[in-house]
This record gives sequence, structure tokens and C-alpha cells, in this order.
Amino acid sequence: MRKIRVRAVLSLAIIMIGVIALPQLVMAYFSNAAAFFKTYPSAATVSSMKYWTDSSVSTHGFTAYFSNARSKWDAAPNAQIGWSATTSYDDAFVRFYGVNDIPLDYAGIAKPYNSNGSYLADPDIGSGAIWHKVHIILNKGYMDANGYTSNMIQKTALHEVGHALGLRHQPDNEGPLDTVMIQGKQTFTDIRSIDKSNVAWKY
Repeated sequence: MRKIRVRAVLSLAIIMIGVIALPQLVMAYFSNAAAFFKTYPSAATVSSMKYWTDSSVSTHGFTAYFSNARSKWDAAPNAQIGWSATTSYDDAFVRFYGVNDIPLDYAGIAKPYNSNGSYLADPDIGSGAIWHKVHIILNKGYMDANGYTSNMIQKTALHEVGHALGLRHQPDNEGPLDTVMIQGKQTFTDIRSIDKSNVAWKY
């Protein structure tokens, strides 16, 4: 009996998959209403913000940084932003502080409060609610421990005062980094074009 040999020839099909370059998803900077929290200070308040400065600001060397930050935001074109110093803690809308506390895990913070004196930990809860007070704190201990330069401290002061105006954080994956409302270390000593246009839109 003749054997029939069946040779199975395997054909190896090589499928070459090209690398498809998908467009990188990049968030644009927030502008106009998207740049602001859902709760914020009133335009009337922002046009003439009374501020009070705690002695801790001078103690920790933050006086010039806060002064410069107020001046830079005040100079934003087409925005009605003003500042008025007061010696009365109770009358002030913005209260400036300095601390020297490494365990506090921030370089700076802005803490808005409602008319009941409650801290608004999430300013995006609610819509249109008006802020009654804002505390702004710079932390020397954290900055020293993390090697902050003078320009980084100035940027932090600008950033926190921006929060007092109701501005939210901007995305940090948009390039180039061109807004003081991005978190983290940058060396900006003035507000940027998107910051100026946003406050001009609102105020």
C-alpha cells in the first residue's frame, strides 16, 4: 500500500503594523467663564479690595512679594481691580499672612469664606455664591525646604492673589507654560497674557 505523504506547508503571514501617530490630546488654557470658580468675589468687591496685612507677613519676609502681586493684578488692562489697605481685620476682604511651617504641605494657599464664616474648601460647590473674605498664606518653611528662589516666591504670591480674584488652576500640560495660575514652581514675576484677558473678561 502506497503511503501518501502529506506535506503541510505552513505559510507564515507577517503582518506589519505601522505605528500610527495619534494626535496628542492637549488641554487649552481655560478662558473667560471656564477660568473661574463657580463661586467668586463680586465685581464691586474686586474694584476696591480692602486688605489687611498680618505682622507675620513682615516677619517671614513676604511684604514686597504681596505688594508686587497686588500691583501686577491691579495693572491688568481693561480690568477694574483695585486695592485699599485697612488696619481693620474685620473690614478686610483679603487678609495676608505668612507662616514658617514645613509640615504644611503647600507653598501658598488662598482660603475663601462665605458670609457665615465657613471655609469654602471647594469653591466649585454652588454657583454664583459670593465670597465674603479670603485669607492668603505664604509658607516660608515649605519654600525654604524646597529651594524656592525669589522669582518662585513671587510667582506663588501672584498665583494666590489670582485665586482671591476667583481664578481656578490652569492645566499644566498646555505649552508653553504661560500663566501664573499653573500649580508648581515657575519663575514668573508678572501675570501673563491669558491671566490678563481672563480678569478683563470678568471684571
